[in-house]
Amino acid sequence: MADYEERDPLAGAAEEVADRHHLTGLLGKSVPLPAWAHLEEMKTWLRQARQAAAKADKRAGAAAEWLLDNDYQIQRAILQIREDLPEEFYAKLPAISGDGLGRPRVHQLAHALLQASHLQVSLNGAVLFVEQYQKTMPLSIAETWAFPTMLRIVCLELLIGGFSHLFPEVEPPFEIVETPDTAMVGFDDTECVARAIANLGVIATIQWNDFFDRTSQVEAILRRDPAGVYPHMDFDTRDRYRHAVEQLADQSGLPEWDVAERALRQCHSSDEAPSGHVGFWLIDIGRPAFADAIDPRPWTPGSILRRALRYPGLLYAAALLLAGLAGFALPAAYLVSTGATAGSWLLASLIHDARFRARSGHLLRLAVLRGRPASLAFVSPHSD
Repeated sequence: MADYEERDPLAGAAEEVADRHHLTGLLGKSVPLPAWAHLEEMKTWLRQARQAAAKADKRAGAAAEWLLDNDYQIQRAILQIREDLPEEFYAKLPAISGDGLGRPRVHQLAHALLQASHLQVSLNGAVLFVEQYQKTMPLSIAETWAFPTMLRIVCLELLIGGFSHLFPEVEPPFEIVETPDTAMVGFDDTECVARAIANLGVIATIQWNDFFDRTSQVEAILRRDPAGVYPHMDFDTRDRYRHAVEQLADQSGLPEWDVAERALRQCHSSDEAPSGHVGFWLIDIGRPAFADAIDPRPWTPGSILRRALRYPGLLYAAALLLAGLAGFALPAAYLVSTGATAGSWLLASLIHDARFRARSGHLLRLAVLRGRPASLAFVSPHSD
């Protein structure tokens, strides 16, 4: 502990949290946070809180004034959380395994930052805290993006916790369970309400794209692009590269930073000019070869299917062939059961072949006109 205190307070706190998380480890998925799962109920709570605040006594007067004057900050935060943290995105956030609650690691990290900063959020403070944490425990791209949303959630938790102590007649919309990373020691209820609301306003003004550029380890790695192209791209183009890293990491099971590092090494594997740019391996024609090179399980069904989908023309031709054989199976069975003559077999084959050619030709023309393979749902040679 003495070593932590000798450093910058934020850096020391971040290192302490990282060491604790390193010991406990991570889980693959997080359980829903109560605040996130009860966003709709928070609207009802806010209406009831305003009514109670309008009748506040002297003891709770300051907190009531903060809420009545700034309730729009709370409403805006609720809307922003819903927009920035849909279910499919939340599912990407790993949890801390040690607390038994399965809550997102980045949620614990947001709590720890507010505790260490004495409930004062700033861009530079957030950057310093996250950078120091990642020296021990790197964050994923999704976690880095989710950090400002988690700060909003933590502020709402602080607000509701403090307000519920001052106004016990207003039932909170969810239960707040404290852990070492979420316990706010040394702050009274009025201070929690006031600073939570004030921080919601500060969070809304911070340029979080800058925060991501300064803290994302994948971003830092890709900026070392041997071709020197990546650092000069605009944010949206670089985001496309980062999404490619996320996808490749998900397919391979490797950490995102490891995929980015391997992409850089791949750039040095060939003397050809285009392959010296990291984008050649992430989003261009070099991606299939790179995906195969980092795939530790090349013979799993998912890997085989991914490689097969690179050849849609062959898949389409194979599907037509199988459909043709399947379409002739029933007539063939009937001819066998009736002891049909050779002439009957020849006639049935000609009819089937004509119908199948007509349908296949029609589907191929549609595929060319639409610029994509025609739906295999219409391949049956017996359809009209």
